[in-house]
Amino acid sequence: MRQANQASKRERHVTLTIKEIIGDLNGAKVFSKLDLNQGYNQLELAPESRYITTFGTHLGLMRYKRSKFGISSAAEIFQNVIRETLEGIPGALNISDDILVFGKTQNAHDHSLEAVFQRLKERGLTLNKHKCEYGKDKLEFYGYVFSGDGIAPDPKKIDDIVNLQTPTSASEVRSLLGMTNYCSRFIPDYATKTDPLRKLTHKDQPSEWTSQHDSAVDQLKEALVNAPVTAYFDPTKDTEVSVDASPVGLAAILSQVDRKTVSIYGNPSSKSPARVERWALRLQPYQLTVRYRKGNPADYLSRHPSKQPATVCREQKIAEEYVNYITVTSTPKALTVQEIKEATKADTTLQAVSKAIETGNWQEGPKQSDVDSVAYTAWQKVKEELSVGVTAQIIPRGTRIAVPRKLQERVVNLAHEGHQGVVKTKSLLREKVWFPGIDKNW
Repeated sequence: MRQANQASKRERHVTLTIKEIIGDLNGAKVFSKLDLNQGYNQLELAPESRYITTFGTHLGLMRYKRSKFGISSAAEIFQNVIRETLEGIPGALNISDDILVFGKTQNAHDHSLEAVFQRLKERGLTLNKHKCEYGKDKLEFYGYVFSGDGIAPDPKKIDDIVNLQTPTSASEVRSLLGMTNYCSRFIPDYATKTDPLRKLTHKDQPSEWTSQHDSAVDQLKEALVNAPVTAYFDPTKDTEVSVDASPVGLAAILSQVDRKTVSIYGNPSSKSPARVERWALRLQPYQLTVRYRKGNPADYLSRHPSKQPATVCREQKIAEEYVNYITVTSTPKALTVQEIKEATKADTTLQAVSKAIETGNWQEGPKQSDVDSVAYTAWQKVKEELSVGVTAQIIPRGTRIAVPRKLQERVVNLAHEGHQGVVKTKSLLREKVWFPGIDKNW
């Protein structure tokens, strides 16, 4: 059909994906699978199209009267014809020649199945009875197992992966990743587990198999053997996005579960640190309620993100402008932002604090010989209020600027100058700047 396909016009019809099927199966507990006999051959070709399929034999020229494998437009047309055949029947859908019938109860399932049989009979379509399955509480369909509890990977696919031979080339590694990717929704930290294997497929990477790659394969196998059943999406239930943000990445998990929470956001009287305000600004276009729950499954993903360069959207720019605004407006008039920036960069203790804020690791700072451990401990006690400005790299504590050691004496001296009185000046400065021991200096 290579030449014939050049004269064929292809039609464009949408084929259901597994993701869409999962949504439709929400609440289903009874399943049947029907297999159409001889697939494409069930569709008759229009008489004016049959000549395109002409081929030569020892008995002369022949042509097909029915659609056949190899016709470039056959897949889309066949998918759409079966879809139209099942249209309007609840709990019935198809992917190519496989028809899935399902229902929340046995009675609902049976009514749908009867309606499907009637439609197939009216259209003259026949089934392969040896491949049909009826009234199952769980059913294998396109590499997955559907049941009343949810969706799980097909055990046969898991066995194929568990029993596979160790890859010996980049192409075999790609094949392995292709197999495991089909079940990736059931493998926690899939990207992290497969990272050593994916590196082997890079052109500039030597194809040397090490114990690290053996470990990666073993982790994938173990994860698949213990793969969980994923629940269907239910539009009637409350949906939550479990998110985590670290200084180096973001992660999110969609779930529908009933859990108790502890609220930490939305209190108008609270004084949030700049990094919380930065997120609040990004969320302002949305109507939502944010609640805190101890323990976050997305935490690991946020701290081990993709190394792809980050894109900056308008909302992120606005949030960063807010932090910069705090930096500028909280800087005492006798100082400049540039002075604080340079002094912060030269202050080894503040640099250790900055790194701790970004990484979340506060244990490394005191180990450095040039870090003031007393001051560092004081910073650590207020770590939840600290942020790091992306542009200026100045550290705000809430809405106050962290003053480097080099400028602290100068700030204290400012408190004793002016005509508005020492108490008033101290109060104003405390609203704008902070450093460990600031109260002891007055």
